[in-house]
Amino acid sequence: MIEKYDVIADDSTYIKILDPQIDYIAMISRGQMYDLWESNLFIDTIKERFEKVICVADEVISSLKRNLDYSGYYTAFLLDQLSEEEFQKISEDYSISLQMNVTEEEIREKVRILLGISKEKFTLSNLSNIFKIGDDLSEAVVNKLKEEGVIL
Repeated sequence: MIEKYDVIADDSTYIKILDPQIDYIAMISRGQMYDLWESNLFIDTIKERFEKVICVADEVISSLKRNLDYSGYYTAFLLDQLSEEEFQKISEDYSISLQMNVTEEEIREKVRILLGISKEKFTLSNLSNIFKIGDDLSEAVVNKLKEEGVIL
């Protein structure tokens, strides 16, 4: 049988915790409890959110690197440091295939994260390039985020 333990948040608030084998995290401010989480659940939630942020950051960095590399080759071509044939061969490596198996909700979540970690403004073309999606999907995502008030 699991014993009950009392956790005192202040002089007048008691919280009944049913399982003494579980660690808890509590948000207490000025003696008032705002929330209580099982620590494992809290840590898993934070870890999941952090992994999503890292995934979006990786997509942005990969897109940036791809664009910078391509721009370097294009500049070399314009300066006659590469022949047209060499540049065409190189540029084929930088063409992207659109992700066809991604949902609007998945992209909307990624754009929410991107807007949360960056102060930059992104165009539909930027979003299409970063997430390797079509302009129509970028537009649908942005319109939905405008409806939700995420984007003004």
